[in-house]
Amino acid sequence: MAMHPEIARFRAGFNTSWVPEGVEFESGDQVIRGERRNHDWSRLGLTAGAFLALALCGAGLIYIPVFNLAWAAAMLTLLLVAPYLGARAALFRYRKGRKRWFELDFGGDSPRWRSNDDAFWQPVRDFFKL
Repeated sequence: MAMHPEIARFRAGFNTSWVPEGVEFESGDQVIRGERRNHDWSRLGLTAGAFLALALCGAGLIYIPVFNLAWAAAMLTLLLVAPYLGARAALFRYRKGRKRWFELDFGGDSPRWRSNDDAFWQPVRDFFKL
């Protein structure tokens, strides 16, 4: 089966300047697919690092009487910030495996678009005037 003309046009002329890192396209004769996995773990690492740093500093400061006040201030900060950092960590853990994908099938009478995030793939939809 020959490649659909719209797929050939996509392969030859799609502007990839909007494409964020990690987006991959796959095209066949009648179908185009795209996906982007969520790889943003930097904030989860920041959360874990903040807890670890406070725990290590706190453990060291307990044994130095002069720094007990600093330890109390660090614990107060931790108590105020912990719910926020925990919520962010939970969100990133939830989104870990989530990927954004689309599929555009030209095999039928009219193109069939499927996606789990139409806003993210809007440049592709605009290219095909969907």
